Amino acid sequence: MHQRLLNTKFCPPARPPTMIERVRLHDLLNAGLRGAATLVSAPAGYGKSVLISGWLSGPHAPNLPVAWLALEEADDEPGRFLRYLVAALRQHDATFCNDLFAALQAQQLPPDAVLLTTLINALLELPSPRILVLDDVQHLQDQRILSILAALLSQHPINLHLILITREDPPLPLARLRAHGLLGEVRAADLRFSLAESRAFLQTTLGLDLGDAEVVRLNERTEGWPVGLQLAGLSLQGHADPRAFVESLSGTHRFILAYLTEEALKTQPAEVQEFLLLTSILQQLSGDLCAVLTGRHDSAALLERLVRANLFIIPLDDGGHWYRYHHLFGELLLHQLRRTYPERITGLHQRASDWYAAHDLPASAIEHSLAATDYPQVVGLLEAHHWRLINQGYARSIERWVQRLPDEWRTSSPQTSLGFAWVALLRGQFHQIEPYLAAAQASLSHATVAQPSLQATMLTLQANLAQMRGQTGEALALAEEARRIAPVGDLRLSALIALALGATQRQAGDFASAIVQLQRAIQTGQQIGDHVTAMLAVAHLALLTLQSGQLRFFVRIAEDAVAQTEAQKTAPFMVGAVHIALAQVYYEWGRVAAARETLQRGMHLATLSGHSASLAYGKIHLARFQQGAGDLEAAEQSLGEAEAFLAQGLPEWVRNDWLVGKVALLVAQQRLDAAAACLRSSGIPADAPVSQQSERVHLAWLRWMVASQHPDGLGLAERICAAAEQAQRYGSLIHALILGAQAGGGTAWLERAQQLGASEGYQRSFVDDRLVLHVPQPPPLVEPLSEREIEVLRLLAAGYSYTQIAAQLVLSVNTVRYHIKGLYGKLGVNKQVQAIERARALGYV
Repeated sequence: MHQRLLNTKFCPPARPPTMIERVRLHDLLNAGLRGAATLVSAPAGYGKSVLISGWLSGPHAPNLPVAWLALEEADDEPGRFLRYLVAALRQHDATFCNDLFAALQAQQLPPDAVLLTTLINALLELPSPRILVLDDVQHLQDQRILSILAALLSQHPINLHLILITREDPPLPLARLRAHGLLGEVRAADLRFSLAESRAFLQTTLGLDLGDAEVVRLNERTEGWPVGLQLAGLSLQGHADPRAFVESLSGTHRFILAYLTEEALKTQPAEVQEFLLLTSILQQLSGDLCAVLTGRHDSAALLERLVRANLFIIPLDDGGHWYRYHHLFGELLLHQLRRTYPERITGLHQRASDWYAAHDLPASAIEHSLAATDYPQVVGLLEAHHWRLINQGYARSIERWVQRLPDEWRTSSPQTSLGFAWVALLRGQFHQIEPYLAAAQASLSHATVAQPSLQATMLTLQANLAQMRGQTGEALALAEEARRIAPVGDLRLSALIALALGATQRQAGDFASAIVQLQRAIQTGQQIGDHVTAMLAVAHLALLTLQSGQLRFFVRIAEDAVAQTEAQKTAPFMVGAVHIALAQVYYEWGRVAAARETLQRGMHLATLSGHSASLAYGKIHLARFQQGAGDLEAAEQSLGEAEAFLAQGLPEWVRNDWLVGKVALLVAQQRLDAAAACLRSSGIPADAPVSQQSERVHLAWLRWMVASQHPDGLGLAERICAAAEQAQRYGSLIHALILGAQAGGGTAWLERAQQLGASEGYQRSFVDDRLVLHVPQPPPLVEPLSEREIEVLRLLAAGYSYTQIAAQLVLSVNTVRYHIKGLYGKLGVNKQVQAIERARALGYV
């Protein structure tokens, strides 16, 4: 789901047209580029951001790409911060960290180790160094964010120089960087105007022609504090006796600033003073928004005029649409507003909230509604936009908003509770779902008016939770009830209901109905841009078609869905599972190199999304690939890593996949007693009736019986075949026939499996599932073929000459001969015809 980013956050403060050049500081900043980072730390009003912006856009700027990220309080949330951080780095390279950015856009936060490895490796691969400026770092207090920044600084990727602009030193490893000469620093003492700079600033920027004595005295009184000097200069523009005014300045910076603000305001016409005060409630200013608050239709022109007058208004974009007040100036304006017009503040916030809501900016609308204590508006906005806001990285903000609501308003929104429950379900955090459901159910039960949409949403959520737990009867009843009461025309709800029905029907073995519902969920999800629901449906379709043997049908749908998400630059968390399922089909078709590449891609996406079920699913099937190549040790390690995820509440189908893979490995290791113990732990005995839910475990029992030469093997094979054929689960039937052939069915069973599998391209199962059948079969390879050797082998099998292979793979003919010699040795042959025959028997071609 694509997340909306505010482009103004990537814009540095505009360089004032009459800005004085601070060459000594520019030299200091350029010298600091030799290290990992530059810290610009000073209290408010020292011109930190303007200094950096002026340096980077001026004559002393380094010849490097620059990314800028302006931080705010809402960015103190890991997902939101990282999304903006990567987006900032993509300003000069639209392909930078594509997968990571898509995952973050879809509200998927990878583990820190994965995130840092991905980010640092991408930085190291950049063609040239670049600068990243983080402005207002003091807003970052979240420990996870700080840990990530600390690790980034400690790793010091050579192609990145961080500039941290902050009001206070952040808790980062600054001392270590300083000790190693890797930290440049600009502090308040450096930022103070010298006497010469003060004179130039007053003359050039403010147009004041003061005597030397006044300049010296003013510089002393303000201690070179840029904001104090600017306010003093503005105030001086309205005084006939500059000397007397300068002598009157005394006290702390805060006192001077408050005094000077009032003085500066007095120099402005009354209507301008009113405009400044009424708009001081805003974090960002635009002409249209200010017009709503002030009633002035010339607000846009007035903002431009105030910028030219250096009245502490900072442009946020090149088009002159958005501005903000200097933070200190804005705070003091707001203080003055509370003193001057206290009765108007609530109305101003309400008008601002209405404007933001009308312009589809719900987060800002909620902030102003809370400031106006307009709690009905807050709840209404949360109800309308809760799900969307969570997906846009406002989870922490929502928690903060809820805390600001009085108790009686916190439980008045069932839709908010359902939104949290959906997120917990999608993340596999099943234990967090019930409290949210209970709160929503309580709210709906006390509602005086029927709310069929919310009721259907809750039933759909409960149905999806039940089917993930394997409770198909309950899940089907809940989904059917949701469909019965759902309002016509609600496409998002329609897609979710179709998903719940299709997933449940798949588990119940009603494949024909499941395919209809899952395709409906895919099509509707794609139609409305709900790629999360669409990808969930594709993942369930993958599980279905692998059992039913409809490999080509699945590949068409899955490849199309993956292409759509890549075109939309989104990464729904289940896209990793879809890649992993595609890898299984490619492997079955003998396209081993493509299978491995697709599997690695799927596991990479699953890791980025932090989706445990997909990652476990990938590890299980990686083990199958490794076992097929004869690397049992690696397969055991992969299954062990998958097992570690089982304690996290994974769906039943993932647990069954793991058990099947584990039994296959134990049988290959000739650890038959351990395999039997593993099968008994499933709770499904070998003599239990065969059903769609038990079928994979029964196939694992059959594999064990074949290896153990158990007398009941053929009988079990016959029962599995009968159940699978009756339900048209032809994928399962093919596996049962291959194993049944070894249990006593003979070559007739194997021939039937080959007939069934031919149209769908089945190859690899005839290699991996043959254990002890007394038919000619090649011995396993001592060493698996490399990816390059497989490419060469396939071109040989296609009839290419050595010269043609060299041209196709961009190799020398001698290198081709080297690879052919290597694969001959691994295959145990010495002729090309023998190599191709052996490769076909092993499923490589």
